[in-house]
Amino acid sequence: MFTKELLNERRQKLWKHQQYALDFLFERRYRGILSLTMGLGKTAIACQAIAEHLCCTGGDLYLVLGPKATMGHWANEITKWVPEAEVVTRHKGMDAKKLTDAITISRAKSKLTVVVLNYEWFRTESVFTECMKQYWCGVIFDESHRLADRKSLQSKRCKSLAKQVIGLSLCLSGTVFSHSPLSVWHQMSLVNDRLWPNYYAFENYYATHYTIPSVAAKLIKGYRNLDQLAEEFRTMAFVATSEEWQPDLIEPIHLEVPYELDDKNRKVYDDFKRNMVAQMESGVLVADNALVKALRLQEITSGFVRPEDCGAVHELHQLRMKALKKVIDSVPDDRPVVVFYQFEPERDQIRRVAAQCDREFLSICGSTKDGLTDKGKLAGDSNEVVAVQIQAGSEGIDLTRSNHLVFYRKGWRYASYAQAVKRIHRPGQEHCPFVFHIECEDTLDQLIRSSLSSRKDLSAKLLMSHLKGG
Repeated sequence: MFTKELLNERRQKLWKHQQYALDFLFERRYRGILSLTMGLGKTAIACQAIAEHLCCTGGDLYLVLGPKATMGHWANEITKWVPEAEVVTRHKGMDAKKLTDAITISRAKSKLTVVVLNYEWFRTESVFTECMKQYWCGVIFDESHRLADRKSLQSKRCKSLAKQVIGLSLCLSGTVFSHSPLSVWHQMSLVNDRLWPNYYAFENYYATHYTIPSVAAKLIKGYRNLDQLAEEFRTMAFVATSEEWQPDLIEPIHLEVPYELDDKNRKVYDDFKRNMVAQMESGVLVADNALVKALRLQEITSGFVRPEDCGAVHELHQLRMKALKKVIDSVPDDRPVVVFYQFEPERDQIRRVAAQCDREFLSICGSTKDGLTDKGKLAGDSNEVVAVQIQAGSEGIDLTRSNHLVFYRKGWRYASYAQAVKRIHRPGQEHCPFVFHIECEDTLDQLIRSSLSSRKDLSAKLLMSHLKGG
């Protein structure tokens, strides 16, 4: 199906670092981690790796698992780089049995079938069971930092699948160490479970602990032997950065857009914060629910509150909207503006500001992909305001037609934040990227910014320490 001449011809179309990555994978029998910063073409490497692995082994069935937002991108990239492949993806109305039927039909039609599924569907009992019945010649875990939590059902089922696959096994991520040095263990074990088969041995070697005698709990205090961890990681991971391979890519300029709460809304914020502190002292508020409660603090800074019974949203102020309008007014009229948000009412706020600025409004959230081509690129040539929900749009889309990105609201995960910035800071960007950070002064906003700037997620421990401190 694939000749060496054809594969070499396709290799020559790749960048040098992509060719080096393929050599790295070949030496390791196509089992490894591709730790490339966003925009360096991990997907293209993986597609070529499938073709080369098939040429070496005669394999005919491969599985790609990834976030829902990247499914269309994967289907397009496989068709582009491996046009001989039959691609099976989930369509409306497909259940586990129909998936199996689709795989059977595809294998009858072609010598190469690539199945592309999202993590959320794969982890369901029926789909997982059907997938475990298949003889996969290779599996690819896209955005593998999502599997860092070894205790999650999603991670456990990916681990079970990986143990069954003896052929190609790849983890792809631009933020492998998304939580802590220990978060890499599960990703390493997906491609080589012999190095550190036991997580607790791994943790004990690379982390230091302290004990709370009253509850007999052992907690992580810090990390050690990190140079050795880096060496072990590089034995199974190909690492490439934009600074190394794309030195001409212009670094984004980050600009803060602060605003203050007026006296009335400052009182609302402070009262809710004091209530959280009181709940902490009484034991009602603990680490498990602290971050959920903190969402209410963020909503207050955005200018609204939602009743506990999920009733109508009550507007408190428009201070954040005014800050956004100030940013959009500063952007040239012929340039689109990408605005990342978190809460559903914030999308309506962004829509209202777009109308005030006389700009078209587009939305990217869940299944809504306004303005995107089937290849996940922002289309058109007008001056839209594109509202992107950070949970749904920080991966798998190309927004380089815009060079103005606004964080109307940040999430708590560093990986999502870094991925969001890379939507405009990637190959194809022809202008200097500007990243605006709208933040409410003396609130949780600044704690989140500090945490993300340190390349860390906002943790419950950090939040509770912040509340106690003032």
